[in-house]
Amino acid sequence: MASSSSSSSLFVITFLLFSPLCFSRESPSQIPDGTLNLSLLWYGQFTPVQKERVRDFIESLNFDAKEGLDPKVSAWWKVVEGYQERYEVKEIYRQKSSSRTVAPKIKVKVVRSYVDEKMMFGKDLTIDNGEKLVETAVGNMSKVVPVVLLSSQVRAHHVGFCNGTCQEYGLTIKSNIKGQEKKQPYVMVSDPEVQCPGECAWPFHIANKGPHGMTYQPPSGEIGADALIIQLATGLADVATNPAITESLFKSEAPYSTDGNHTSSIYIVDPATKCFRVFGSGAFPGFTGRIRKHKPLFFSTPRNLLQPSKMADNGIDTSILRELHLFDLPLSHFLLLLFGEVSLDEFLAAAVDAAQKAGEVIRKGFYETKHVEHKGQVDLVTETDKKCEELVFNHLKQLFPNHKFIGEETTAANGVSELTDEPTWIVDPVDGTTNFVHGFPFVCVSIGLTIGKVPVVGVVFNPIMDELFTGVQGKGAFLNGKPIKVSTQSELVTALLLAEAGVKRDKATLDDATNRINSLLTKVRNVRICGSCALDLCSVACGRADIFYEIEFGGPWDVAAGVVIVREAGGLIFDPSGKDLDITSQRVAASNASLKELFVEALRLTNV
Repeated sequence: MASSSSSSSLFVITFLLFSPLCFSRESPSQIPDGTLNLSLLWYGQFTPVQKERVRDFIESLNFDAKEGLDPKVSAWWKVVEGYQERYEVKEIYRQKSSSRTVAPKIKVKVVRSYVDEKMMFGKDLTIDNGEKLVETAVGNMSKVVPVVLLSSQVRAHHVGFCNGTCQEYGLTIKSNIKGQEKKQPYVMVSDPEVQCPGECAWPFHIANKGPHGMTYQPPSGEIGADALIIQLATGLADVATNPAITESLFKSEAPYSTDGNHTSSIYIVDPATKCFRVFGSGAFPGFTGRIRKHKPLFFSTPRNLLQPSKMADNGIDTSILRELHLFDLPLSHFLLLLFGEVSLDEFLAAAVDAAQKAGEVIRKGFYETKHVEHKGQVDLVTETDKKCEELVFNHLKQLFPNHKFIGEETTAANGVSELTDEPTWIVDPVDGTTNFVHGFPFVCVSIGLTIGKVPVVGVVFNPIMDELFTGVQGKGAFLNGKPIKVSTQSELVTALLLAEAGVKRDKATLDDATNRINSLLTKVRNVRICGSCALDLCSVACGRADIFYEIEFGGPWDVAAGVVIVREAGGLIFDPSGKDLDITSQRVAASNASLKELFVEALRLTNV
């Protein structure tokens, strides 16, 4: 990437969004001479693409590409450099025309590259062998950080990786020529595609947990190459920002033990780095769970985040520093604090987490006896509806306490809430309650997020059929992690139409609904009434049906999530009259681009 290519942006986007860093509450480490010397050990056989990506990435850390080629790897590395304490290098790093100190530059340099394709310590590594690999990478050099790269042939589950994850950094204890013990920092990286793709190859591989739809094509064409870079980037950033470079402030009290008779001298730098992807409740790859965050204005420079005195000066309650051993903060959240923006991916991740939790409640209740109440002429409400809405709202409010919330059950109890420009979560805890009561498996939880009254994130989860539909504005729509698209049907007469009769049951409304459906039956191949507006929209999004419409549905909670999913699947959402959709109007239609005008005209003839 020093020679730059279009793939560089994708690489850095990956780093910025998904590469977590652990920052100590104590003074971070310094690299006194400003150079991070790396000694690479290639253990096993690597593809040419993997080798090229590693070399390009390391060169790009200190390569300032031309303006306009953003985001850049070097810009990401400058954030890492910002976590070096400034005052201790004041005399060395002083701008010529000013006495203002600056963050020290960290020049990353490969001083040695050693290849062991025969794998002298075997393919199944133990903690002992991991220690020997570090020693081999160091050789007789001093002031180097060994980087051990393990190929796809190597199994490293017994080296100390956290639950099979693919990257680790820490310290080994090594004796020098005089017999004195010395702490040696190291980075060890395994091939994520083979070792643990569901944990470490995301976002290029479907994650074991979380938002399955959030996957990207690897820029190099090889998941193993691009995911390897993410792990390497995380390891280098951790080493550069952790006290391990000088003194281990949080080293393990006891070394690892492989059995009762043997003790290894590999130390993990601190408790958080052992499982560096675990940041809080609800965490999974790409989402850190419930972590502590503060308002952006307090963080004018990266180092302020690490200085309790600076935080206290700005009015921040520093008691959290006494409560937490570490600030477990990924780079994505640091950038969020710095620039005051939350990515839509984080919103999606939170919504998926909430939907899956609610889905467990729905799945359990689906096979049990229900206690049913009536909230209208035909709408039913169960204990499951109430429990799921409370669960979803509590989960999202803990993460986004300043957001607005609109739910079907709370609206029924307290009246309609006004939709504003503020970020607003709109939730139908059980869409298809009648289906739920009767054991018909067309049931879902629907969670949508609007910003400026525009739906931008949508999650619809049917736990009975185990189908998770997701959509994020500008990023596509997915079903269980696979991209979905609307149908290519272009003739109304061969189209499958989904329709609902609405929630009103007065004679005039029913007559209008049945007359309309009777009229449309002669213009389309067939009509289905399935009982869930949200799932009807998702059926159009994935091409199972070609058209959907409903008039007089319950409220915005029925469509807020589905609107995003249909649009991101290439479909159109509109008012049945053909005008733009208003999600509060209780009128909705959806189709592919070819069928919209044909269907609007057919509806017009039914006097909609």
